[in-house]
Amino acid sequence: MRFYSLVLSFLAATSVFALPPTAPPTPDTYVWVQYAANDTQPGFQTFFEYKECYPYTVDGHKAAAAVFLQGSTCYQYSNAECTGSITPPVGVPVTGGVTLINLFDFVHLVGGGAICYKNSLPNLPLLPEIEADTGL
Repeated sequence: MRFYSLVLSFLAATSVFALPPTAPPTPDTYVWVQYAANDTQPGFQTFFEYKECYPYTVDGHKAAAAVFLQGSTCYQYSNAECTGSITPPVGVPVTGGVTLINLFDFVHLVGGGAICYKNSLPNLPLLPEIEADTGL
């Protein structure tokens, strides 16, 4: 788990992305996403709530990393509007505390966006460790 904190600290220090919060801002917020810079604009961070479409690209900004703050079951869609059929037709459970880094734009191989719903998986104890290791 210490490696996880070191990787996030390194990425934050090199401006690849900022450190995520240690707690969700609302009870329905499940993920914090860092979008990368595009050709004309810097990257940005945002949150998504359950039942809200989480697009993997926003105005040319590709999702660089996602930190799941709470347990979620996510359904992938082939487009960024999260419309049409779910691909594949099964939900993917994710526990809170998991960080997914989008190396080589891998996320676009699974779809264009996702809608996630609350699940009962326990959160991993990774987020408090970030706070302790980085001194934030």
